[in-house]
Amino acid sequence: MLYESNLNSQLHSEAHTEWKYLDAQNPDGWKIISIFYPRIGTNPATVSTYVNSPDSSEQSNHQIGMVDTNGGILISGQKFEAKQTGAVLKLDTPILKADLSFEPTIKPQSVAIKQNNMLWQIEMPRAKVTGHIIQNEVRHDFFGQGYHDHNWFNLDGSDGGMTNREILPHYLRGWQFGRLFGDKLTVVYGFSPNESHVLMWEGDKLIKEDHINKLTMTASSNSEKLGVVHPTRFDLEQLGIGAEIELGKVLSEKKLSVTHDGNQTGYIRSSATISDEQLGHLEGIHESWL
Repeated sequence: MLYESNLNSQLHSEAHTEWKYLDAQNPDGWKIISIFYPRIGTNPATVSTYVNSPDSSEQSNHQIGMVDTNGGILISGQKFEAKQTGAVLKLDTPILKADLSFEPTIKPQSVAIKQNNMLWQIEMPRAKVTGHIIQNEVRHDFFGQGYHDHNWFNLDGSDGGMTNREILPHYLRGWQFGRLFGDKLTVVYGFSPNESHVLMWEGDKLIKEDHINKLTMTASSNSEKLGVVHPTRFDLEQLGIGAEIELGKVLSEKKLSVTHDGNQTGYIRSSATISDEQLGHLEGIHESWL
């Protein structure tokens, strides 16, 4: 399948904040997340990399610098480039070196979010990821699944002087996002207290698109680090799906900025699974902005 994106894949000079997100995971237990922020308010361009290796906790690396958009996005030597057959991610950080190719297996989907006219361009709901990574001078061949989206918005009425750590917590607080992959099924969702978006594909065919019904939290846990309750299980019954999403190992747990009302914000990324007789077994990642 060719990379059938549209003009939304280009950067948007009118956007207040814009980012391109990629994650890749494989059966060996590697989870690699890279987020390119070519613009984030009035702050310098930033790229963040998060790595969960099979036998260790998360490591992260954050770099700022000028952005070069000639044929892709290049920030501080980290490169994301779209090609006709997919995309290439090249990283050279103190925690990881990577050369990964993303080959899409599902066409892009664009979801309009009501809040501040944000657009969520799901560039690759699912991609085949191949290449290699190098950590601690050890090379590992990589064969797995991946996901790529592109988001931008104008934060109306915001303080243009917000720092990198303030903009996204201020804007995304209350949102949860996830993507799970099975042998045949792919599930991608994003929801907040005010709206929800759930999409499901069988192979490359979109078989469910629901922008009304929310995932229902049925179990939670307390984060000692953040001092907040976060979800650990969701019921999909309201979506007409007789299954649950179980959130497992916490992959990342971070305190973010304190909001204007004095509340501490936080972010939790967890592994996610669906195990169901009808749907089969799906694995992926869930993100909570608290």
